[in-house]
Amino acid sequence: TVLSAKVISECLTSNTSLTSVTFDSNSLADEGANLIARALEVNKTLLSLSLRKNAISSEGDLKIAMELVRNANHVVQMFNLRANALNHECAQAFSSLLLTTTSLLQLHLGWNDLGDKGAVLLAPALEKNTSLRELSLQSNGITSDGGAPLASAAEKNSTLLQLALQGNK
Repeated sequence: TVLSAKVISECLTSNTSLTSVTFDSNSLADEGANLIARALEVNKTLLSLSLRKNAISSEGDLKIAMELVRNANHVVQMFNLRANALNHECAQAFSSLLLTTTSLLQLHLGWNDLGDKGAVLLAPALEKNTSLRELSLQSNGITSDGGAPLASAAEKNSTLLQLALQGNK
């Protein structure tokens, strides 16, 4: 709930030792995601953030991704946004994140609705990224039109170890 997100965001702004937050299936929605995004402005210790199954749309997700982008010194290594309500609109923010981060090792965006447009937007950044080891895009409605650019980018990326595309079209 939003109240829970407020408590977690307050914790993230004051705690200097917390490295992992799993806040899955809590109906955060965009308002809760915005609270988490504001906390990320301050927190420099969080390594793992999981917000799976929280009804976060591209708007709420965009704010979190942009906060991570703006905060170039951020240390997040794992970001999980599986099974939210994300569409291709957030792919540009994640592309920016992939182009600027040197800490992100795992990005989980499966079971959303990124589609071919999202895949095409992610591909150039994936090709240039030098830190990501795992990108999960399962069940996103991606066809060969989006899969081909992703496969080409993965082929040119020397650090990516896993590209998960199961359950697409």
